[in-house]
Amino acid sequence: NNAGTYSKKTGGYFFSGTKGVPDLIILHKKMTIGLELKRPGQKLSEDQERFHEKMIERGGWISVVASSVEELEADLNELGFR
Repeated sequence: NNAGTYSKKTGGYFFSGTKGVPDLIILHKKMTIGLELKRPGQKLSEDQERFHEKMIERGGWISVVASSVEELEADLNELGFR
């Protein structure tokens, strides 16, 4: 099960033991965004690529990969964050 486990205590989901889970999962205005933060020039691992592909194909999530504050800000602004 890749849906994670919900914690009533924290109000969040945990993906224990699942490889490739994004660094952050953001819920905003009926959007679910998987955010992966990378160093400049660094690419997604194979596990991360598979997870991001599954997020988009099966769950309708939005996948964001950013390697700088400016890139992250531009991506989030494009999605309606202001």
